[in-house]
Amino acid sequence: MKHTRQLNEVLPALCDAELFERFLAGEKSAFTTLYHRYAARVMGYIRSLLGAENQAGNDIFQETFLRLYREKNRIDENRQSSLTNVGGWLFRVARNLSLNQLRSESYLTEIPLEYTPQLVTTTSEAYPTLFGKHQEEEELLHKALKAVEELPISLREVFVLREVNGMSYEETSELIGCSIEAARMRLSRARSTIRSTLMPDTETTRNRTSRS
Repeated sequence: MKHTRQLNEVLPALCDAELFERFLAGEKSAFTTLYHRYAARVMGYIRSLLGAENQAGNDIFQETFLRLYREKNRIDENRQSSLTNVGGWLFRVARNLSLNQLRSESYLTEIPLEYTPQLVTTTSEAYPTLFGKHQEEEELLHKALKAVEELPISLREVFVLREVNGMSYEETSELIGCSIEAARMRLSRARSTIRSTLMPDTETTRNRTSRS
């Protein structure tokens, strides 16, 4: 019991690479820690690709983490180097599986590798710190989410990866297959477009707040 308590205290403080090394050494609790660290973000990303109502999202979510679990056997059998970027690996697998699902459902006849189709953010929980929780601010939040949905595909993906999932420009550019500078430009354009869309509502909310 004491040993378990010590593990529960130590494991969350370890970086991804250290956790994966412990998992390779047979410590299954390290895999559980990685799962809890990324589960919500990976599921949110999958839903943003497929849509919240697509039931295939649950299967893809499970398959993504199952492949991470199986990675241990592949590394052991082939004596290959361990994963150093577990988060990036998970998002890449989730992205590829989601795109394959969209192709199989004939949403698009051709999906360019550098773009993601139908990318929307469905997790309003990502924005409360930006917009607050009052009724008028919740209305603004709803409009902000709608503005994100209406962004062009290339801008939308970068915005979700950076602002919702907290990826660095380097991680974002590597995942979607563009340069870091291109990722910066797309995020800037996405922010500008959203800001322009929300400007009248933002001013109204600010004025009402100042009078209260």
